[in-house]
Amino acid sequence: INEKLGLIDIVFEVIDARIPYTSKNKEIEAMTKNKPRILIMTKKDLCDLEITNKWIKYYENLGYNVILVDLIHDKNINNILNVTNKLAYDVNEKRRKKLHD
Repeated sequence: INEKLGLIDIVFEVIDARIPYTSKNKEIEAMTKNKPRILIMTKKDLCDLEITNKWIKYYENLGYNVILVDLIHDKNINNILNVTNKLAYDVNEKRRKKLHD
């Protein structure tokens, strides 16, 4: 990852909503701190939503864009694409500004 970090615009990390702290890879977080990040929390259908919502706030406060999804029932899958498009637009706008400065 370190070798290709310059080529990465957006970091996607998939974790289990039932165990959002222990399923997270701490090494990826350290390597990609300056990149826009989307944290995809799967297994919405199996998690305790009250507890999971607290974890969502926690990770959002750390700068993550968090999306809770139910992959089995196809719930919130489109949110991944929507957030990706927004972040990609922001990244590309920064590039355009650098070119014109």
